[in-house]
Amino acid sequence: MTQNFGNKDKPTRRTIVQGAAWTLPVLVTAVGAPLAAASCGDPGEFTLTAGAPGTAGASSTWIVPPCVTQITVTMVGGGGGNGRRIPTEPSFSNGFGAAGARVTSTITVTPGQIFNLIAGTGGRSGPSAGDAAAAGGKGYGNGGDSQDPTGPSANSTTGGAGGAGTALFLGTTLLVVAGGGGGGGSFDGNGQSSVVTVNGGNGGTGASPGTAIAGSSRSAIDSNFATQLGGASATGASGGAAGLIGTGNAANVNRAFGANGGGNGTGQAGGGNGGTGASIYGAQGAPNGSSSGGGGGGYAGGGGGSAVRVWATTPGIGGSSSGSGGGAGSNFVAVAPIIVASTPGVAGNGGSVAPSSSGGPGSIVITWG
Repeated sequence: MTQNFGNKDKPTRRTIVQGAAWTLPVLVTAVGAPLAAASCGDPGEFTLTAGAPGTAGASSTWIVPPCVTQITVTMVGGGGGNGRRIPTEPSFSNGFGAAGARVTSTITVTPGQIFNLIAGTGGRSGPSAGDAAAAGGKGYGNGGDSQDPTGPSANSTTGGAGGAGTALFLGTTLLVVAGGGGGGGSFDGNGQSSVVTVNGGNGGTGASPGTAIAGSSRSAIDSNFATQLGGASATGASGGAAGLIGTGNAANVNRAFGANGGGNGTGQAGGGNGGTGASIYGAQGAPNGSSSGGGGGGYAGGGGGSAVRVWATTPGIGGSSSGSGGGAGSNFVAVAPIIVASTPGVAGNGGSVAPSSSGGPGSIVITWG
C-alpha cells in the first residue's frame, strides 16, 4: 500500500476492525489520513494492493483530506489461477486463469469521511509438483478452491483456484465491488499419444463485461469423446451454477461436478464465495485424473467447473481426463447520488498458461485533485 500524503502510523488490528462491519484476516492494514498542515485540495493518491495468491486479503481505512470533494477509484478483483500444465504433454492444453474485473468510479465526497477498503488476493495455480489442491483468493467473497484428484501426482493434475472480490465501503455502506476471475481447468492424458487428446477449460473473466460461462473441457480416446461445461459467472446478487454436462459419444465415461457459487451475504465479509471445483480420477484404460477451476468471489460467487474422464476398453490403450473453468464473481455499484459515474471492464491479472502462474492480486487506487 502506498500513499503520498501525511505521516502514516500503523494502527492496531482493533482500529481497523472497529472502523468496518466485517471480519477479515488482515494482511495489510493502514489508515490514510492527511497532514493537518497539508495544502487545501492538493492532488494525491492512495493505493492498497493485496498480497500473495491464496492468502488473506488486504484491508485499510482511508480518510478524505481537507477540501477534497471528488475522487476517482479504480478497483481490480483478484485473478484466477492457471490449471496445471504437464511439460511432457505439449500437444494437450490446460485452461488459463481468468482476469478479475476492473471497475472505475467517480465519487463525490466530503472531507473527513471514512472509507473502508478490502483488496482480494488472486487464486493459486494448480501445483506443478505434489498432489494437493489449490487455495482460492481471500477478500470480499473468497475464490473457490480447486480439488485434489486423489491420484498420484505422476498421473493427475490440479485445476486453478478462483480470485477474490475487492470492495469499497463508505463507513459500513457498500458502494462498489469488483469480482474475481475464475480458475482454469487442468488436464491429464495417459496412454498411446496417437489416440489420447485432452483440453482443460479456461476460467471465466471478471463480470460486467465478462464471460457468461467459463470454458469447457474435452477428453477423447480416438473418435470417442466427452465434454463438460464451465461454471457460470455470477449475475447480480445470485451465485453462478456449477458446470453442467456437455456433449459426447464415449461409452466409457465418468463425470464430476463442482459447487454452485454463493449468493450475496453468504460468503466472506458479506460477499459471495466462488464454488469449489470438481475432481475426477480412475485407473480404467490407464490411470489419470484432473480437476476443474474454482469460481471467482465477489458480490456473488461464480460456479465451480466440472470434470470428465473417458477411457479405452482395452487396457493400456489410454485414459483421458480434464476439468472445465470456474465462473467469475459479479460486480456491484450502489445506486447512490454520490457515485457520479462508474465504468466496468476487465483487468489483466489472470494466471498465464506458459509459464503456468497464479492469479494476480486485487487492488484499489484512489486519486484526487
